[in-house]
Amino acid sequence: MEDVPKMGQAIRVRGRHVIVNNKFQIAHDLLEDRKRNLNYSSRPDFPMMDLIGRQDNVGFQKYGPRLKKYRKLLHDTLSSRFILDWSPRVRIECDSFLADLLKRPEDIESAVLRFVGSMVVQFTYGHKLEEEYLHLVEETSKHSTAAMIPGKWAVDSYPFLRFLPAWAPGGSFQLWAADARRLFETFTQTPFKKVKESIQQGIVAPSFVYNNLLDMGDHYSPEDEAILAGAAASLYSAATDTTATVIQTFFLMMVLHPEIQEKAYQEIREVVGEDRLPDLLDESKLPYIHAIIKELHRFNPPVPLMPRSPLEEDDYEGFRIPRKSWMFTNIWAMTHDEDEYPNSTLFFPDRFLEDEGSGLRDPREISFGFGRRRCPGVTLANTATFLAISRTIAAFRIEAIRDSSGKSVLPKLEFVTAFTTPPKDLKCVVVPRSTAMIDMINMINNNL
Repeated sequence: MEDVPKMGQAIRVRGRHVIVNNKFQIAHDLLEDRKRNLNYSSRPDFPMMDLIGRQDNVGFQKYGPRLKKYRKLLHDTLSSRFILDWSPRVRIECDSFLADLLKRPEDIESAVLRFVGSMVVQFTYGHKLEEEYLHLVEETSKHSTAAMIPGKWAVDSYPFLRFLPAWAPGGSFQLWAADARRLFETFTQTPFKKVKESIQQGIVAPSFVYNNLLDMGDHYSPEDEAILAGAAASLYSAATDTTATVIQTFFLMMVLHPEIQEKAYQEIREVVGEDRLPDLLDESKLPYIHAIIKELHRFNPPVPLMPRSPLEEDDYEGFRIPRKSWMFTNIWAMTHDEDEYPNSTLFFPDRFLEDEGSGLRDPREISFGFGRRRCPGVTLANTATFLAISRTIAAFRIEAIRDSSGKSVLPKLEFVTAFTTPPKDLKCVVVPRSTAMIDMINMINNNL
């Protein structure tokens, strides 16, 4: 392992160069600069990801014509204007989320996954979320995480092993890969085929897939269809994992910091009142809610690491970056940089208020990625996060569960170490702030 001045560390894993960049400025210089960002727009070789069928996922796609088509589809649909038109649907899903919390006040983790999953499946495919599909998403996420661990799979270092039969010594990885591939095929094709069947039946349900099929008309090729199906599956899996992680982290931090929760509630009470729930029109008037959201992205970025692979060798201030190396942008290290965010181990939203931290960089500039691989769903994620968090605070107190003796049992401040980083322990409960709030939530959902 080699310490790299100003950057982080450079190591070799089974003969492969792995570089870890811990600094925002370096990421900006390499990934945002117009003269350099193209060189860092690709992903490393992931033979195992190819074996399990994830090479068509936008997040793992190498730079080239196919990626450009993926990105164009996503950017055209995920524009701020389109999301603004879609926001009433997000609000409806958020209202259902509040009703879900009211019905199952201790089942926070599942409620968040259902909310985000339902919102994104409506946006992507135009139909209701089915529980078995939500389970499928969880399984594909686990397999993706396992498949991309550096050094875990010999086939990533010795690509010729992809041709090794499953029955041969050392070939058992082929069985795991085949099972995962079938899983991903089902995940990608099942909801996509459902949209096509709905169109054939004359059922109109505007969505990412429906709108793009409509634009293509009757003259699209099998490749066009495969690209659209892959883009849709990528949108669903990425948006569900990351947005759910941010919202689940919110519940954990609120139960651990009731004083922050109370301060946020008082802001909502002063701006919005108690006879309605916050809406997007209130967003600019709720700076403390925004500060909480920023601090969530800083304290526990939902995707802490993601590798790039330079197309050509590069030199950064005397440090050689080999062609096709694995270069990890260490999002977590950047959002915990003491020079950027003093007392970074503290969860302290006030740091982002004007009188506390004017000039502090919005950590979402880091957590959503850089350059040509920056997450295209930023606006949708921010819209859903604001509505879910502001409305939850307005409607409920988030409290610790109690043991048999009535003593509060606080959850542990621990996060999963994987592709995304949800809390390990999300044991808490929501309590309605008033009977009037219960009536309001029930009335809203009865009118949906």
